[in-house]
Amino acid sequence: MKKCLFCSEEIQDIAKKCRYCGEWFKENAINNTSEEATQDKKSRKAPAKKFSFGKTFLYSTIILVAILLLVLFSFADMLEDNISEIFAVIFGGLVIVVPIGLIITFFIKWLKEGSEENNHQNNSDTADTAVVKKQWSNFIKLFWLFFFIKLISKGAETVQDQDMAMIMFILQFPAILGMVILMGYYSYKFSGKKSYWLFGLLGLLWLAIIGIFLGFFQVQRLKNIKLGMDDKCKSFKLSK
Repeated sequence: MKKCLFCSEEIQDIAKKCRYCGEWFKENAINNTSEEATQDKKSRKAPAKKFSFGKTFLYSTIILVAILLLVLFSFADMLEDNISEIFAVIFGGLVIVVPIGLIITFFIKWLKEGSEENNHQNNSDTADTAVVKKQWSNFIKLFWLFFFIKLISKGAETVQDQDMAMIMFILQFPAILGMVILMGYYSYKFSGKKSYWLFGLLGLLWLAIIGIFLGFFQVQRLKNIKLGMDDKCKSFKLSK
């Protein structure tokens, strides 16, 4: 004889159901065990890595110094082996590298904190909503990445030297191409229509950089429609 897990009455060892309270105690025991195992598995997940300001700043600075040296090497012929000019360029570059490295570090920190906040909110979202929010988060990160690359190389429009202008254009091209693909891809993902790839052409509207936000707001509008957040466009049907 053994006791029921629910009413504590004595029942037979082979009984699957309590004759007093009617509970199927063995199945519930299995279910409870399964639930406990699931909760235990969740609790064993590795904790999220904390943001390391020092390491991020160090890596950002190293990358910027590498870019500086690469640019210096590219323009070595123009300096005509003038040691004073070379050291002036290196010193000036290093002075710029530190604040830029700090800006990049704070930017990465902002992205990471925003991502963690979104992940926390996604725990209470439905699967479809969580996917859309994750896609939007990825879009935001890539958008600002291409935006800053373009912003850094914006000087190509005022440079008169042909060699320098060509180098600046080469720096701009990946940002422009990336923005076109980014706008088209996420317009397609949020709408479900292949024809919406054409919205990628909005990525070409760099008119004083302000024009690029036309594409940004277009993708944001499609995202809001997907989530049912845009009241003005609720009648707009998206193909699945």
